[in-house]
Amino acid sequence: MDCRTTSFSIPVVAETGGNIIGVESVDVEQAHKYGIVDPVGRQGNRIEMKGMVEKPAPGTAPSNLSISGRYILQPEIFDLLATQEKGAGGEIQLTDAMARLMERMGRAREAEEHYRRIQERYNQGAELVGFYYRRARVDKDASYETRLRDALALALPPGLEPFDRASLPASPKDGVVVKSVNDNTNRYGIMWGNVIVAADGFRVHDYEAYNLIRALSQSPKMKLVVWRGASYDEIDVELWDRLLRIDRDTFKPAG
Repeated sequence: MDCRTTSFSIPVVAETGGNIIGVESVDVEQAHKYGIVDPVGRQGNRIEMKGMVEKPAPGTAPSNLSISGRYILQPEIFDLLATQEKGAGGEIQLTDAMARLMERMGRAREAEEHYRRIQERYNQGAELVGFYYRRARVDKDASYETRLRDALALALPPGLEPFDRASLPASPKDGVVVKSVNDNTNRYGIMWGNVIVAADGFRVHDYEAYNLIRALSQSPKMKLVVWRGASYDEIDVELWDRLLRIDRDTFKPAG
């Protein structure tokens, strides 16, 4: 909404519900310094938007409407922000959490646009793949299958490999190595140097695969297969944000 004080927005919330964001016009040449909305329609000072872009690259801003810092948001956004990983500039971004909120509200078109913006802006396609996966495979909406295939090919060219325990080597040749520990890892007996080789029924060859598999579901429950130095162990973890919140990296065996 094009407004300068939050009080102007309150009647709009009562009438339309949803989330209201105050915006102001800026010079197009300065748009790369601000969060910018992507509008699809306007009625007076009310603007319908399909997404937001945090500090777009010069010349790529979808409009000159900058986010003024005045918001009226659904309360669920704060739970999502609490679990949001860092985005642009190493900071937690409201634009990222908005994608997840739109999906929870059943506003698939707006959610898809937000996830697309995350992919385009940060070159991070895991969340968009996760959205398409949930729509196509969980909700059984076949219209998303092609989009899932295309997004997956960009985010993880080798694709998703179903986990086959019989194919594991005697000791791991790849996976994701745990490089720090905390209360989450301690709770499940995961230690520094352990290697995650599978998650939720898919093989984990590297960090990119692990991050994408983590994004496929919004359930707090995950099933990991972890090399603990002598054996591969199945570990059921339950993390409300699906994040161990540890340092980790692609595993490469010594020598």
